[in-house]
Amino acid sequence: MPNKILIVDDELEMCLSLSEILASEGYEPVYTTNPTDTINLIKNNYINLIIMDIKMPQIGGLDLLKLIKRENLILPVIMITGYPSIDNAVKAMKYGASNCFIKPPKIDELLNEIKQLLKSHSTKKTIETDFENKIITNNPEMLKILKAIEKAAPTNAPVFITGESGTGKE
Repeated sequence: MPNKILIVDDELEMCLSLSEILASEGYEPVYTTNPTDTINLIKNNYINLIIMDIKMPQIGGLDLLKLIKRENLILPVIMITGYPSIDNAVKAMKYGASNCFIKPPKIDELLNEIKQLLKSHSTKKTIETDFENKIITNNPEMLKILKAIEKAAPTNAPVFITGESGTGKE
């Protein structure tokens, strides 16, 4: 099954161009020029990666990135922009973007980034699936802990675990 890549850009030409390139590489592109459709597209399709513009009407790419990461923390997102700024790039990375490209993106670099992210994402999905199958609980405190683990797992942030002896910290 080909990897499904969602393109979110208010410029139809960019969506069509990227869709054609991605399809020629064996990916299954899906696109929208309406950023407000993004969350529904993610919920109703199995999206493997998103390529999204930073500057869009209705909702900006950075605000949309925050919403996407709230829905699915490990979904890789590549930001693209025709208005590059260090501030936007820093914010995008802070909010969880995997990378930022200037429009028009250099296709070979973009395709290489997509390949690397999809490879990394498939590994994380396997780990997540294994994790979900091993811990079964309805305890609200444990569910809170599992949510914290889910947020920390895809990052390189150090994690300090404390608790009484014999409580299963390992």
